Amino acid sequence: MYKNFEEFYNDVWPRPWPWYSIDRIDTNWNYEPWNCRWATIKEQANNKSTNVFYRIWEDTHTISERADLFDMNHSQAKKYLQNHWERVFKY
Repeated sequence: MYKNFEEFYNDVWPRPWPWYSIDRIDTNWNYEPWNCRWATIKEQANNKSTNVFYRIWEDTHTISERADLFDMNHSQAKKYLQNHWERVFKY
């Protein structure tokens, strides 16, 4: 655990690109060195604990991630997933 913000800042800086920001890999844990990464807005949105996840075989993804993979818009992917995939919770 960091003693102060300066220690945290020195550990994670420099930022790889201006559009990246700090994200927690596991949202149930604190901002620890092993639990932080630089991520885009989209990566962070897919890492929210309130997301709905769907599983097919061994893959678990959000609706947005599957929409990108299948080249669908969000509402098309949501309708397809709700009818064909198992809904699961990430944590």
